[in-house]
Amino acid sequence: MYKLYSMQRSGNSYKVRLALALLETPHRVVEIDILKGESRTPEFLARNPRGQVPLLEIEDGHYLAESNAILWYLANDTPLRPGDRLGRAEALQWMFFEQHALEPNIGAAYFWLALVLLGVGWNFGFIGATTMVTMTYRPSEKNKVQGFHDV
Repeated sequence: MYKLYSMQRSGNSYKVRLALALLETPHRVVEIDILKGESRTPEFLARNPRGQVPLLEIEDGHYLAESNAILWYLANDTPLRPGDRLGRAEALQWMFFEQHALEPNIGAAYFWLALVLLGVGWNFGFIGATTMVTMTYRPSEKNKVQGFHDV
């Protein structure tokens, strides 16, 4: 079973949690609070020297970092990864675009809104190309995907 080191407020961690849920992949989540320095402990740095989340433990002692690399790995042999060469290249094109053109702006806003403006509990909607996912987080509950809505 996979083990995902993740932070609730991280948009990149959210992408991986969402893929694992959509694929119904058995996994265990280990919450890492980067604001408390939990990604800078010797134990965590031994797993990922860059000290970042998300981090997927594939099997004992084998780790995969970087959200889009994790997504590409998880999507293998599933409908999320196109079967033809051009389709795979186009999927990677969109993943690179998301990570380099969208994530620095949307991901940072998502993180700071969740952290600073909305405090302990927050509501947030993520808009994809054709779908909106609404999430609610409360400290006493697990993060819940409330629903998918076509936009």
